[in-house]
Amino acid sequence: MWATGLDSMDDIGHVMSMTTNAEEITMTTEPTRPPVGTSAGADYDRLLTEATAIAYRIADQLANGEFPKGLDWGHVGGMGETVRGLRAISDRMFAEGEYAPENQ
Repeated sequence: MWATGLDSMDDIGHVMSMTTNAEEITMTTEPTRPPVGTSAGADYDRLLTEATAIAYRIADQLANGEFPKGLDWGHVGGMGETVRGLRAISDRMFAEGEYAPENQ
């Protein structure tokens, strides 16, 4: 059996299996059960805790971090990428931008 990484959250609970021989390849998806003691609620809570810790760390760095020494356009580009990434997260969480209901 061959298991892949998750391509999306919809793949949780499924394992992709592949049987091969010289002439044919058969691929199927088989539902799997989560390990005993786990649940969507517990996993969500763990991820929420991790996301909160990351958000606080980012906020602290943006508010209190040292201004780059020898500031150049590379720093500007890096901050632009940071803003784009944070905006994408914010849009998804608050149903704004491409995730706004009118854009669905």
